[in-house]
Amino acid sequence: MADRACFVIALVFLHQDLIDNPRYPSWSRGEPGSTVTFAISVDFGGPPSPQELIVILKEIDSDKAALRAIDELEGKKKESVRVEKAKVKNEPPAIKRVAEGDEEIEIGGKKYKCHWVETKSDDGATWDKTWRFASGQK
Repeated sequence: MADRACFVIALVFLHQDLIDNPRYPSWSRGEPGSTVTFAISVDFGGPPSPQELIVILKEIDSDKAALRAIDELEGKKKESVRVEKAKVKNEPPAIKRVAEGDEEIEIGGKKYKCHWVETKSDDGATWDKTWRFASGQK
């Protein structure tokens, strides 16, 4: 009996730091195949570049929503998959550097040599790619 009581107490402590995920409820009302489309205008100092992000609900249950995202910018598509859990830890996700490199990019008709860094959160909810260039370039 004492072993069972210790097990229950341990489970309570393990779940204490879980909170409701604020992104889960909007997906929990949908059915598989439901989509959300975002139209975004990105301005790099020249003509605005249209960007479209489509998020598709693949699966849903009381614990999680499985999502597929298709992000398109300037004709280039990037697909990703993520899971929105109903309960999440009450702490910010860790951000990790997943790749980096050098690239020449064109902005407003000018070319710049840049160093880029790609990061991703450990929960898969955030992805970022940032380009940096030396301010002395003309």
